[in-house]
Amino acid sequence: MYTAMRAESLPGLPDGVMRVAVPYHAVTTELARFRGIILAALGIVLLSGGLLSLLPTRSPTGTIKEITLALTALGEGDYTRRLYLPPDKEFAGLAEAFNATAVRVGRHVASIEGRRNRHAAMLDSLDEGLAVIKPNGRISSHNASLLRLLGANDLEGRLPIETALGPTIHGDVTAMLKDHAAERTIRRHTLPDGSDVEIRLVPFTDKAGRRRLILSLRDVTAQTRMQAGIR
Repeated sequence: MYTAMRAESLPGLPDGVMRVAVPYHAVTTELARFRGIILAALGIVLLSGGLLSLLPTRSPTGTIKEITLALTALGEGDYTRRLYLPPDKEFAGLAEAFNATAVRVGRHVASIEGRRNRHAAMLDSLDEGLAVIKPNGRISSHNASLLRLLGANDLEGRLPIETALGPTIHGDVTAMLKDHAAERTIRRHTLPDGSDVEIRLVPFTDKAGRRRLILSLRDVTAQTRMQAGIR
C-alpha cells in the first residue's frame, strides 16, 4: 500500500511530497489496535453508566411523600417537624420555605396559647362566675369560680336547667336568645344550697352573626342577709 507524506528539511533534498510504500499488514494491524482502543473506551463508559444507575437516588415520588408527611404533621400541630432535602434538588427551595413557615407558625401558636393561658388564669382568679352561652342555650365555656358557686364538676354542654341555676334562669336565657331587642337582664336568685346570687345576662354577636350570651354570677349572700337584718 502506498501513501504520500510531506517531506521537509531532508539533507540534500528540496522540500516536497514523498510517496512511500507501507506494508498492508502494518496498516491493518494499526487499525485493529485503534479499533480495540475505541471499543475498550466505549465499554468503560457503558460500565460506568450502569454502576451509577445502581447507586441509591432520591426519586421524585419519595420527595413528594416526604413533603406530604411534613405538611400533614404541621396540620396536626407538630410545629417542630422539619423538611430536609439535598440542596441540588428542585424542591430544596420548597423545603427552606416550609421550615421557615413551621418556625413562624410555631411561634405564633405559642404566643396565642400563652395569651389564652394568661386570660384563663385571670378569669379563674375572679370571685365572680362567668360562662358563655351558645345560640342553642348550652354553656360553651366557663371559669373555675362558676363551678365552685354552682357546686358542679363540669358545666360545658349543659343547659342552665340541668344545673343549680334551675328553670328560672333557663327561661331567662331562652327568652334573651330569642329576643334580639333585649340588651341585658339582672336577677337575684337563690341556689339550692341556700346561697343568694346576682345573675347578669349580656348578649353579644359572634363572627357568624349568631346571638350568644355572657352569664355572670356573683355571690351576694352576705349582702342579702345584712339587708334583711337592717330591716
